[in-house]
Amino acid sequence: MEEAESTARPEPRPLESDIYVAAALLCDNVLIEKDDTVSIIRVVDRLALTVTEPDAPEVLPAGFVPLTGFVTLRSERAGMEGVLRLDQVAPDGHRSAGPDEPFVTSGDHPGVNVILDLMLRLRGEGRYWLDVVVNERVMSRMPLRIVYQRLPPAVPDGDPTE
Repeated sequence: MEEAESTARPEPRPLESDIYVAAALLCDNVLIEKDDTVSIIRVVDRLALTVTEPDAPEVLPAGFVPLTGFVTLRSERAGMEGVLRLDQVAPDGHRSAGPDEPFVTSGDHPGVNVILDLMLRLRGEGRYWLDVVVNERVMSRMPLRIVYQRLPPAVPDGDPTE
């Protein structure tokens, strides 16, 4: 019997960290159930900001939008300490560092779930990135597309004078 020709692939490079990002996302809310199960409510990667006022600005004004960040970190052993941070990168390239969130992995499946209440600074429309920084290394990125829509004011049905 003839052996099939194998396609040799190089060995994948190992990760250069003892801590791994298992999940990173933006959402409206995170629920922690009685049995420690996590429920993520409304995952968000696009926000449409809609205005109907006739005098609304032509372009999205600077401001803030509240969101929840959820990051799950895993390790091969309990007791790993570190610092997590979400850095925001605006469409124009402006970068701003988020606050440091110290963590320690624990449990029989060593890891930690980090829930972050965020106030994202808006600097206009476009794609924003939130860099997941663990111990000063970017480990992942979360995209967020901001769309600004100006709609005409709603017209009531029927003529009120009839």
